[in-house]
Amino acid sequence: MEVITMREILFRGKNGFDTWITGEISAWKGTIYIGDSMCRYSVLPETIGQFTGFTDKNGIKIFEGDVVHCIGGESYYSFHEADEIIIVKDITDGVCIYFGAVESLEVIGNIHDNPELMEELVKKETEKAINYWNEKRGNNEID
Repeated sequence: MEVITMREILFRGKNGFDTWITGEISAWKGTIYIGDSMCRYSVLPETIGQFTGFTDKNGIKIFEGDVVHCIGGESYYSFHEADEIIIVKDITDGVCIYFGAVESLEVIGNIHDNPELMEELVKKETEKAINYWNEKRGNNEID
């Protein structure tokens, strides 16, 4: 008989003191809380991300909103998870389905604590787009 395991249902969010809280999620009277059965903390809704079910090459849990670097490739931030495929959203609002080994991903920050990582990624993607179009223009491939 095959044993089916469910992924861990876990959330992360920041409280008003700039501290990350990890655990179960609940809401009461319009406030969202994260914690365990003994203690729950109110968190800022815009910082909440769900655990994708995957860990990076260092064993760090990957949450929605984490900025991950693909070893030997580009950096993206995690978006969603489905089965054994991690779906990430690149900084140009495109969606990339990552089929590679999760062990080649490394969490390098998140979109809340490290906005400079997103600025750096936007700059790199903009440069890539400009170079692409300049190359196309130089080869007379566009009007």
